Amino acid sequence: MRSKLYNNIMRRIHHCNKSTLFQVLRFLSTETKFVKTFDEIPGPKSLPLVGTLYQYLPMFGKYKFDRLHHNGLMKLRQYGPVVREDIVPGVSIVWIFKPEDIEMLYRKEGRYPERRSHLALQKYRLSKPEVYNTGGLLPTNGKDWWRLRKAFQKHLSKVQCIKGYVDSTNTVVEEFIDRRIKRKGRTNDFGPELSRLFLELTYYVAFDERLQWFKDAEWDSDSECSKLIKAAHDINSAILKTDNGPQLWRKFNTPMYKSIIKGHEHIEKIALKVMSEKLTSIKTTDSKASLLEQYLSSGETDYKDVIGMTVDTLLAGIDTATYSCCFGLYHLSSNPDVQEKMFCEARALLPHNNTPVTSGMLERAVYSKAIIKEMFRMNPISVGVGRILPEECMFSGYRVPAGTVVVTQNQVSCRQEKYFRRPDEFLPERWLKGSVDYESVSPYLVLPFGHGPRTCIARRLSEQFLQVVLIKCFRLSGTLR
Repeated sequence: MRSKLYNNIMRRIHHCNKSTLFQVLRFLSTETKFVKTFDEIPGPKSLPLVGTLYQYLPMFGKYKFDRLHHNGLMKLRQYGPVVREDIVPGVSIVWIFKPEDIEMLYRKEGRYPERRSHLALQKYRLSKPEVYNTGGLLPTNGKDWWRLRKAFQKHLSKVQCIKGYVDSTNTVVEEFIDRRIKRKGRTNDFGPELSRLFLELTYYVAFDERLQWFKDAEWDSDSECSKLIKAAHDINSAILKTDNGPQLWRKFNTPMYKSIIKGHEHIEKIALKVMSEKLTSIKTTDSKASLLEQYLSSGETDYKDVIGMTVDTLLAGIDTATYSCCFGLYHLSSNPDVQEKMFCEARALLPHNNTPVTSGMLERAVYSKAIIKEMFRMNPISVGVGRILPEECMFSGYRVPAGTVVVTQNQVSCRQEKYFRRPDEFLPERWLKGSVDYESVSPYLVLPFGHGPRTCIARRLSEQFLQVVLIKCFRLSGTLR
């Protein structure tokens, strides 16, 4: 198929004089020479029946499903900035690394951007039409996705709405600091602590309920808090493997699919209980409505849609925020200079240890914002974003047909020296106005929440959570020195 550029030039060729015609034909020969077909895209060798799955086998393969960023780096070094791979026979994935190609993907994603992910989760939900209308926001595509997105984003995309949750966030974080840091002292593994923090935050903001899950009793493996965290972790761990590995779960209840079912049924039970309670409280309370109450009373979605959104809120609120915060604190602990600057900002904003954080303070807290952005550059929530092409696209000279799954490799690209000065160093200063990197870095490299119509619906709320946690924890660190 000829490129649009080729066709446009050919339509005008009859207007050219001989000299111009010669130049046009010379350009066309060059353009045609450098445009390559889909079949010419380099990548790991695919074998009949097994695709490239053999390269992911434990002990024998060089790739690992749970190390996508390492896989991406190896593929970039071996094959270049555009890589084609048939992990499953007949399903091609194209990995792209250049910011120019990433920009092109977003510009061509269409009105209803489509993705291919959370497929096993979608299968489970669609098998229960008495509970769910769709697979939810994550796996659903087309007009069904837009119907859900349009209804749910109203309460999460407005800056003023998000600012309204600063007080409740501050309350939960202060209690966390008092119960789990001041009283308990040092700990070797802060991850489980943060999981409880972000679960409590999510529950409070989404459902306007406090669960008091910082108590010592909630650390028992049979506690409600521990079981909910484990369920979310099991589902999120299985989703990656069921999306990219053998699709046997489509025909059989494989161990990985059973793990999703078990975890999902537990979270689903909690979501149904909360919703049942909120349906009653909507009619009897005049207080500020929670997110869930706003969804239930909006009229734009029905009960089944809200069930899916409630489960998704719990899934995302536990694992992803914990992951991000863990890496952020790790980088801060490894960089004393950055720690000191963060402490100075926290002390300037909060004169006293018990001074509450306000939305106005968060706007002025430029260094904590820079830390969060640098944290997402080095350790984003996912390696990149996947899209199903609605039309043919050109990536670094290769034609990729409509219907192809294209996945960005932002995490790998963000560690390349050609795009970032000292890429393996944690340097929040690069995101401050006036720095060398501030204006020169492509805006399509650091995109932890995606971009465009399908950007993460809770992006602003997640960033606000992280900022409050950083400021409050570092204000405390000054008194514990």
